[in-house]
Amino acid sequence: MARRKRSGFGMGPRSRAAVFGFAYGAIRSQLSNAVQNTIGGLVGGVGDEVAVGAVDWLVASNSSGAIQDMATHGIAIEASRLGEQGLSSLGFGQSNNTGDNDGGGLFG
Repeated sequence: MARRKRSGFGMGPRSRAAVFGFAYGAIRSQLSNAVQNTIGGLVGGVGDEVAVGAVDWLVASNSSGAIQDMATHGIAIEASRLGEQGLSSLGFGQSNNTGDNDGGGLFG
């Protein structure tokens, strides 16, 4: 039986998600600022998530290794931010929750 090549720096999928998600989060504000400076006033509301997600998509499609992994996780993060804003605009997920599970929000 052939041995499988182990990829991902010896990490399992959950560890990779945590590490690359953390790395993406660490650079997200700088990436967002660069996108805003590049396309100017076109970014607003959910436009930031769409623009940054598009950059992530391009990077993930044209790179490999750790950069591709980080950009791929960035796509998921931007999609979750879009989903959160979409639900908030419909009145779900809005909460004045102070940490005591007071019944606010969609799942609170």
